[in-house]
Amino acid sequence: RALTNYKKVGDKKRIAEIHQNIGVVYSKKGDYHSAIKEFDESLSYSFETNYLQSIGIVYLSKAFAYSKLNDFSLANAFTDKSMEIAHKLNDKLTIAEVYKIKGGIQRSLQNYVLSENYLQTSLRLNKETGNRLNQAETFLELGVLYREMNKSKESKEHLKYALEYFKSINSI
Repeated sequence: RALTNYKKVGDKKRIAEIHQNIGVVYSKKGDYHSAIKEFDESLSYSFETNYLQSIGIVYLSKAFAYSKLNDFSLANAFTDKSMEIAHKLNDKLTIAEVYKIKGGIQRSLQNYVLSENYLQTSLRLNKETGNRLNQAETFLELGVLYREMNKSKESKEHLKYALEYFKSINSI
């Protein structure tokens, strides 16, 4: 309904945000192809209005979707585009998310050292900005990474931190 209403009044920024949100819903459902279509719609409206914040987030969302589709070259390209915009806007939260996604990409490519560096950078930025949810998500990613690296102690420690946070917000 919101999309219809914003189209009636021609609010392109809100239309871009709604397509982004619909794309996120598709991503959560694992329908990455539909998500990418929605992200492309969002990008179209965002470019029309030069809505940089939205463009950066959509690039990041596309990077995530492509990483889940194992298209790591496109995923990396979109993380780089998102990072460029995030730096222009001095958006530390998006920068932290970019590093988290880059860490996941590198873990998938079994480049564990680079993955750990990216994830540790994401964790540091999330701590600096006080973003506890993203900290927990990054702790989870680090826990999985350390498990794959056969670092049992570090894996358990990071997974414990993630679990504590998710329990504190009744997410599990």
